[in-house]
Amino acid sequence: MYYVYILSPLFCVGSLSGRIKGDYLMSETKSNKKLYILVAILLVLLAVAAIIFFIFKPKAVFGKKDITISIILSETEVKVYEISTKAEFLSEVLTETSLVPKEDIIAGFVTTIDGISADMAAEEWWMMTVNGEFSNFGINELPVIDGSSYEFTLCVGWDF
Repeated sequence: MYYVYILSPLFCVGSLSGRIKGDYLMSETKSNKKLYILVAILLVLLAVAAIIFFIFKPKAVFGKKDITISIILSETEVKVYEISTKAEFLSEVLTETSLVPKEDIIAGFVTTIDGISADMAAEEWWMMTVNGEFSNFGINELPVIDGSSYEFTLCVGWDF
């Protein structure tokens, strides 16, 4: 009995030490669970945002459409093209009419239009507006709508 009495406090100390380690591991597991929950919530929000984008993004319009494309080089030099097309997206119209070579469409942005290239070294770029409003989409995603006016303005400098 005496022997058990001596070992009993050691056993208790060993249990206490194991309990401290267990508490640490549990707190570490709780922080990992919080991280997993946060990542899961972010993934769900990303999925919801993607679904909303695909529901509300502009839809292609089928059939014949009459549109106007204006190329504005300066305040006095403007080229206007009246075009009838069955194309669904603006990029298709621009390549079909040879206004923009297919290889000059980079990620929905235009680098050359009607043979005029924007010089990136000189901070030149093409600004596109639709019916006088800035577009939220590149030309690959922008549907052609009957009666719309698409303007491309050659801008100099990154500030406009």
